[in-house]
Amino acid sequence: MSVTGNVFSKILNKTNLILFIFFILLIFISFNYFLVFHTLVELFSVIIAAIIFVIATYSSSKTENHFLIILGIAYGFIGSFDLLHTLAYKGMGVFETGGSNLATQLWIIARYMESISIAIAFLFITTNKKYNFNKIIYSYITVTLLILLSLYLKVFPNCFIEEVGLTSFKIISEYIISGILIYGLFLLYKNKDYFERYVYNLVFVSIIFTIFSEIAFTFYVDVYGLSNITGHIFKLLSVILIFKAIIETGFKHPYDLLFREIKIKKDQLEEEKKFIENIYNNINEGICVNELIYKDGNLVDYKIIDANSAYKQILEIPLNKAIGRLGSEIYDSEDVPFLDLYHKVAESDEAHTIEKYFESKDKYFRITVTSPIDGQFITLFHDITKMKEKEERIRYLSFHDKLTGLYNRRYFENEMDKYNKSRLTPFSIIIIDLDKLKRINDNYGHNIGDKYLKKTAHILSEITRVEDIVARIGGDEFAIILPETNKKKANKIVRRIKSKFEEINKKEDLPMQLSISLGLATANDNKEDINEVYIRADKQMYQNKLTK
Repeated sequence: MSVTGNVFSKILNKTNLILFIFFILLIFISFNYFLVFHTLVELFSVIIAAIIFVIATYSSSKTENHFLIILGIAYGFIGSFDLLHTLAYKGMGVFETGGSNLATQLWIIARYMESISIAIAFLFITTNKKYNFNKIIYSYITVTLLILLSLYLKVFPNCFIEEVGLTSFKIISEYIISGILIYGLFLLYKNKDYFERYVYNLVFVSIIFTIFSEIAFTFYVDVYGLSNITGHIFKLLSVILIFKAIIETGFKHPYDLLFREIKIKKDQLEEEKKFIENIYNNINEGICVNELIYKDGNLVDYKIIDANSAYKQILEIPLNKAIGRLGSEIYDSEDVPFLDLYHKVAESDEAHTIEKYFESKDKYFRITVTSPIDGQFITLFHDITKMKEKEERIRYLSFHDKLTGLYNRRYFENEMDKYNKSRLTPFSIIIIDLDKLKRINDNYGHNIGDKYLKKTAHILSEITRVEDIVARIGGDEFAIILPETNKKKANKIVRRIKSKFEEINKKEDLPMQLSISLGLATANDNKEDINEVYIRADKQMYQNKLTK
């Protein structure tokens, strides 16, 4: 502990003893000389309020502690009303009011201002918005002047009526103030990490005593009565605790009180750092931090300066072989991968995302590039291989027949549209219908029927050329588009198909013969509509089917 701290510790230990003696003396005086007791308690409160106001004013340019500044300014005005309350009290003879109403009004005004200010101070305790010291001062001055004007014009509600006692307004106000203070306790608890444990306890108990004080002030009829004494004793205890919380802590550990937000922000930054590091090290995406390398003013490469563990797993590159090395070395390429893109992102500060297949890894990656610092960029690698495989599978199923693996009707019709637009001739269309499929399904089951369909698809795929389009366009119906194929060539393919089916029927022991009906049509003129060619081939197929 510093020399200054030791000096203040000794002083404050003596202060505790003096306060205790002072407190006992005041209690004794209260039963015999109430006016003296009341004056001492209130003046003590006014002095404490003034000290808090001075601390807040002095600290306003050195701290962003919204709680201290708002509450400190408020106590300057609260103390002013408490001083007026003391001077206006019955028996003081300063203001000729002829009763206790004005003093009680000033009391209730001070308590409203105190409770509301405490709540506001707690609400703004963690806000990042910069406060305006002058605006806070002007706001309290404006409110104070309006209140004083209402008292002067006698529009402020009466709080005490002689020989009757407290008015309903005063009693209800005390309960409202207590409710606001309870809300203040909730906000204090919610922001308890903002305070040192010792200060938190002092402020918490101080507010509790203030609430007890307010409740006590709802019962008295005589301003010199026991309930009034009890209320002032609780207020005295509350003020002493605030005195210890603000003054003792403010002098003994001033930085804990005035600059505690620095420590809180540091702790928050540490937590955020740990949080970010946790994400960085455990995220599934590979993160790589890179620095652009220039030579003679020209961008030539980039260097990896950091990477996370996911980068190692995704790209299968050990971190000790990646960090500190150039991109051209890591990816074993004369042309540095994506260098122009990385340079563009680093210059524009705009994030960019690409999808790329890495042949050496046999993987697809989605790479997001961003540049948080000049001359550097971050690459985020997301392995999308499985997603691409699923997309490919979906794409495949959307254009292929699930049972036979041939193209489906959707794909066939798309190709028909393409041929209609291109008008490339000659081309031919073959329509094939698997005979007696319904009878096969009914007599031998759908499994056997599926076997016939698969065998038909296999034969058609085997006979046709790579450029030919073979599709299953219905339950038992197939179609073939033969590009750049005239009638003569198409008939050769038809004969080969028929011959292959005859060969299968001889070689394999099938429950029923594998029989098909075919139709062929050819377009030699580019003005012909492919749909008309299809219709001709389909009609021929049905004519051949009827002859069986």
